[in-house]
Amino acid sequence: MGLAGGLAFPLRAGLAIGLNGNGSQPGGAPVGPFIVGTTGSTPILGTTTNTLTYPNARALSMLYIFATANMATPALFTLSGGNTGGWSALVQVNNAGATLEVEIWTKVATGGDGMPTFNATVGTVIQLSLAEVGNLVNTADQTGTAIGTTSPQTATATLADAGTGRIVLGLAGQRQLGTVTAAFSDSFNLGTGVVTVIADNGSLAAAHHHHSAICIGSTTGTVADTYVWTQTSGTVNHVVTGLASYH
Repeated sequence: MGLAGGLAFPLRAGLAIGLNGNGSQPGGAPVGPFIVGTTGSTPILGTTTNTLTYPNARALSMLYIFATANMATPALFTLSGGNTGGWSALVQVNNAGATLEVEIWTKVATGGDGMPTFNATVGTVIQLSLAEVGNLVNTADQTGTAIGTTSPQTATATLADAGTGRIVLGLAGQRQLGTVTAAFSDSFNLGTGVVTVIADNGSLAAAHHHHSAICIGSTTGTVADTYVWTQTSGTVNHVVTGLASYH
């Protein structure tokens, strides 16, 4: 569950919010940012390489890939394949020497976009999830990160947003001792808003888990955004979190 003065719910893959599938009422104009679809409620797992499948992106939507990895020596992902054009990193952070890489990538969709391949070092488990968001003007605002060995962890943006009405993306990569399940929650410091969990695999018995979420609502433009990740069951060993705001 996420908390931001609104509701939190998982989104089914491919679900569009809004009666016309574009966030509007029939015959009306879009009412604001909305989630067009996702790659599913659990992240896509790979090893040293991982490629998502999401064939139906709409032109001019924003695509966001949430990427986490458990690797012996954390290092930045590299992108390869024929579909790397247009992608840029919003957040890239790791806990050097302690297993976790967390990144958020974005692209303005051209329509039916292919996905890039994410690459990492030997001995890695890469986990990816994707959300497509419509009705944005396609401008990044702020980012923030947090690294720790306890729960909760709070990623705080460097500065307040330059205006109101941003969406805020949150991502956590978690590692714990042993191959076990865990449970997580998240919250954003927005006065009103709807938090959607994009992907979570805490129910999977694993040493590395992935949790991604988006809050669409009322950013103030006066207070720096925060994303608070909490582990509600299991024992955290390491966690890296990141946030990015967009409009």
